[in-house]
Amino acid sequence: MSRKVRIPLEICPLADEGYHLFIHAAIRNQPLRLLVDTGASRTVLGRSVIQEKFPDLTILESEGLATGAGSSDLPAGLVQIPTFTLGDLELSDFSVAVLDMHHVNSAYEQTGLPGIDGVLGCDLLFAYRAVISLKRSELRLTRPRKRKSVTG
Repeated sequence: MSRKVRIPLEICPLADEGYHLFIHAAIRNQPLRLLVDTGASRTVLGRSVIQEKFPDLTILESEGLATGAGSSDLPAGLVQIPTFTLGDLELSDFSVAVLDMHHVNSAYEQTGLPGIDGVLGCDLLFAYRAVISLKRSELRLTRPRKRKSVTG
């Protein structure tokens, strides 16, 4: 299997002449729509997505509050995703933040755009050396090389 993974980007123009980039991912073959956000430090899934689609996954509540996603002081949690799929890339035991995404989806609804299930953040983008190609409308991720074990 190739080290490079190419994931189609959905490029959505916004009313103020800006753009948002989206990809499609999956957990257990359940499709997810994620905003690609190079300014987000972590990958995030919406609390309602976890509770409704994956009720067997345990959200570990955090003592602190998260800031971002268009709001501040959001109660945050973490959840371990057994299998997180992005194109041909399958991640095992990937940890994501969990936030209430209602305010984000309300804003998308007001602009006539479909809602999102979460945010693809810099934790994953950095680890997989992401390249965003607007010309090709794709997100390229590179699998890390497997380290050779040294015996002796």
